[in-house]
Amino acid sequence: MVSSEKLISRNVHTVWRQIEAEFAKAFKCKVDELPGREIRHKTRSYVGNPIEVVQKVIDYVPETTIAIRSENNSDIVVSRYTVTEVDETITKVELELEGKNDKSVLRSWNYWLMSLPVLRSGTKKRLDLQLNQLKSVIESEGA
Repeated sequence: MVSSEKLISRNVHTVWRQIEAEFAKAFKCKVDELPGREIRHKTRSYVGNPIEVVQKVIDYVPETTIAIRSENNSDIVVSRYTVTEVDETITKVELELEGKNDKSVLRSWNYWLMSLPVLRSGTKKRLDLQLNQLKSVIESEGA
């Protein structure tokens, strides 16, 4: 598992509403339809082959956490956002990413290896980028 966290200078309600709104837009639904929601979309693999990705909201606790399971073939990646109130004006957002492959021990080991401190820098940078973008959007609103 790889994780990253950021402090956002907004209250927990504001941060959570923005996270919900982004996921509702991505899942093409209303916020109250997010729990259990599933979408399918076609994309291309790293080598250019067409693949179908299925994404599902597997955990949803308002103003606390939302987890998305993304699956293509046997690769399964779970992304989890967790928000925690630090004080009335600061919220900590943590993004965790965990992957596995149900049919291949080797691919599951690859996900595990990429979570080791020496090898996870690329994944950690992607998580940091996602959180920085979220922070920028939220803190720029109403500023």
